Amino acid sequence: CNVFTFGGYDGGPSAAVSTDQVRVWSDGAWSVVPGLTSPSVSGIASAVATPRGIVLVGGFGAQAETWILAEGVFTQVTGPAPPARIEPMLVYRQATDTVVMQGGYEGGVGPRDDTWELGPDGWVERVSAVKPPYRDGALYAYDRVRDRMMIFGGSARDTGISDANLWEWDGTEWMLRAESGGPSARAMALGGYDSLRGRFVVAGGRNESGSLRDSWEWNGEVWTRVDSPTVVPVLDDSAQPISGYDELNARILVIDMAGTHALAYTSALSPRDVCTDSDTDGDALVGCADPDCTLRCVTCGDGTCDPIEHRRLCPADCP
Repeated sequence: CNVFTFGGYDGGPSAAVSTDQVRVWSDGAWSVVPGLTSPSVSGIASAVATPRGIVLVGGFGAQAETWILAEGVFTQVTGPAPPARIEPMLVYRQATDTVVMQGGYEGGVGPRDDTWELGPDGWVERVSAVKPPYRDGALYAYDRVRDRMMIFGGSARDTGISDANLWEWDGTEWMLRAESGGPSARAMALGGYDSLRGRFVVAGGRNESGSLRDSWEWNGEVWTRVDSPTVVPVLDDSAQPISGYDELNARILVIDMAGTHALAYTSALSPRDVCTDSDTDGDALVGCADPDCTLRCVTCGDGTCDPIEHRRLCPADCP
């Protein structure tokens, strides 16, 4: 699984140039995917990878449009669509083979806090009695073992005040899972879902007091502070950083105006084997021979890449 980006701005704040390129991170370098005729979008669209292709939503110039990039061709999704927006939060929900979209911002209208799901038949709005408010710089990810979309922190656009709330979407309702007991209030945190260990990782970020460099993990029930040997960098302040979890190499990739940072994230807190071809917990047992990996290995080899499997453990199922 490679990390990819679509669009954005090249250059400094005073000379920003919009780009519609798709870039892929592989072997320590970015490369542009050649030969693509991109849709007329720019600015801060959002994208997520799915088995059917890369799903692209919103962005300046096409705020109400949805596109899918597959086999080098962009195809527009037709039919009923969510209202226009930039910066929506998107995850691929593996349990249902759908894309979940939460929130975003529409110029001239303001923040949006609605939830939509994109399946083979198009977009459908999902209504919940409670839901997270729109937040700039919130960190989000999908826990494919528990089938949860998670959103942490962010700051209110009108006041700039950040929070420490953790929300989860179970496919039916939004739930406020934690307001304290974990990372302090912040926006622009780095991290993602560590599928090797089943943890939502939150590292660094910024709040009203300045930059933060601590790291935390959410296991679905509680927050735990991580004293990781990896030092969270103080990032360039000129633009919002973006980050993603590089599952194949077990690390967090961070992109800001100064470049790309690869954080080899490890946790000294958990001796549990990460279920690869190495003995990471020192019990002389490797991969599926280790009892720690029983859950992940139960279906390994059946030809289907199940939610609890990954490429390093089950290469035949998850090529």
